[in-house]
Amino acid sequence: MRLLERGPSLGDFTLRTFEDKVPEYAILSHTWLDDPEEVKFLDILENTGQTKNGYQKIQLCADFASKRGLRYIWVDTCCIDKRDGTELAEALASMYRWYQNSSVCYVYLSDVSYDEDQAHAVSSTPVWEAAFRQSKWFTRGWTLQELLAPKVVRFYSAEGIYLGSKASLLRCIHEITGIPQVALQGEPLATFRVSDRLSWARDRRTKRREDRAYCLLGIFDTFMPIIYGEGDHAFVRLREETAKQIAESERHHERRTKLTYALHSLPISPSAAFDSRQQQGRDTCLEGTRSVLLQDIVAWADGPRGSIYWLNGAAGGGKSTIARTVAKMFHDRGSLGGSFFFNKGGGDASKAGRLFSTLASHLASRVHPLRSHICNAIEEFQTRTQQTIHDQCEHLIIRPLSQLDRDISPFTVVLVIDALDECESDQDIGIIVRLLPRVAELSNIRLRIFITSRPEVFARFAPQRTSLAGCDDQVFSNVAPTLVDKDLSLYFEASFSTVREEFGLVPSWPGGRTMAKLVELSNGSFISASTACLAIRDGGCEALDRITRLTDDQRSEAGPRTHLDRIYEAMLRDAVPSESDHHARVDFCQQLRRLLGTIAIAYSPMTARSLATLLALIIRR
Repeated sequence: MRLLERGPSLGDFTLRTFEDKVPEYAILSHTWLDDPEEVKFLDILENTGQTKNGYQKIQLCADFASKRGLRYIWVDTCCIDKRDGTELAEALASMYRWYQNSSVCYVYLSDVSYDEDQAHAVSSTPVWEAAFRQSKWFTRGWTLQELLAPKVVRFYSAEGIYLGSKASLLRCIHEITGIPQVALQGEPLATFRVSDRLSWARDRRTKRREDRAYCLLGIFDTFMPIIYGEGDHAFVRLREETAKQIAESERHHERRTKLTYALHSLPISPSAAFDSRQQQGRDTCLEGTRSVLLQDIVAWADGPRGSIYWLNGAAGGGKSTIARTVAKMFHDRGSLGGSFFFNKGGGDASKAGRLFSTLASHLASRVHPLRSHICNAIEEFQTRTQQTIHDQCEHLIIRPLSQLDRDISPFTVVLVIDALDECESDQDIGIIVRLLPRVAELSNIRLRIFITSRPEVFARFAPQRTSLAGCDDQVFSNVAPTLVDKDLSLYFEASFSTVREEFGLVPSWPGGRTMAKLVELSNGSFISASTACLAIRDGGCEALDRITRLTDDQRSEAGPRTHLDRIYEAMLRDAVPSESDHHARVDFCQQLRRLLGTIAIAYSPMTARSLATLLALIIRR
């Protein structure tokens, strides 16, 4: 691409050629004068043409660009060597893209004058608008793409006076051209019907008959050889190309409709995805915590270690928080294939029968080469009378993945399965553990499966696990206690900084000794630490008293569960209104027992409204 650069003398221009890295530039749109009056390629090379009438608009374009901080401009009359047929054909094919990539397009309207004497006349419309609406610029074939392609288009009068932009004159331009306003605002042209796009050019004229077709190549995002001399046959060829485009568009639409229908027919659990509405607001690892473990997981995913990473640890250790962090981390890298967060009592999120269908849906959405394979697999699968967990895994996951072309699937795809122990059936857990290695062993895709569970599940299914090729184990108890305590300290500090800010407490609150005691009592349990922080924060101005009650007379040897029980006990005691009389407190405790008991035994989580209806309670807002 050649660009014009103005020399030290304002009348001098130099042509610069750029291959790959093209600098920012302004571009000129105009209607041509009689051929002898336009500044040509040779005029620039030989530094002549300053006396031609066409020189003024080039000077104006350079002036406008300079004020915008742009060093280069592009003008069709003098940046293309039209003596070279190959270069001309390449330029015509690239024209739309050049206008599209410009920083700004300046439209010089030689037939629109700006009368300074009438500029301030009282009128509902500018005095130049009538001439603007009649400008021949709106009747030329090539200027259609020059209007639509650039993001920024600015219109100038013959005197170089700014009239307005494509945005500010949007309604007027729409009325002149009949082009929908959304198209003028940058809506992709492919979203408009071919017949509509052809209609925008119907009344436009070109000097050469062939250009009626060539000026629309960019509008239809198509390519065909430039053959001057073929006359109206150029338009016949354009229609043939657009017919192919329509057919391909219809096939693409049919494929997308088919895929959408197939995916919607899958029995999935929307709430099980890491980024579902139900998961929103749940914590990921605080920055700086779990860093050693997270680095190990990244190294596992990127390295040659086992295909399955099984992280297990006691309840409350923060496995789900780590799993959400891992899912988000690989999602941000573009390598998360799918996720399933089991949730006992969470409806479909506790069912093994939703695992592989949900993962298949995620894979189809995130790994584009897999879409058609999974779509075909869904159609075939739905005709089967047997639809067991094994069948789901085989037909919806293994077969589509095995059909991937190795050349287009060299990237890593990570699946995250959290809280396998919360699957509602132990038998189904065993089936899943036996099936996942078959998925991980596929050789034509670099698949990594990250699993979390409690230790008892890990131990119970050890026979299946040890027979797996390349299973990478990580047990929480193997993580150095000093690292866990450091992470807990960071967690408490971050939580208490919010409390200090909210209640105007001193920067040193609650003190290093108290923080150390809370870390000790948490005994490596993040759920214990999180619950303690919630209890303290809910204490409001009495936060210090609540900390004292939580830490006094407690021993870390009692374990995190005992500590957690005492936190809940303190919260329940504080919930009872102390200012009430004995009978009111008894009544409150009975209501609280009914409410908490119902929550504890409910099969799945209930909304406040559902609880109120069930227990005949009134919701106070």
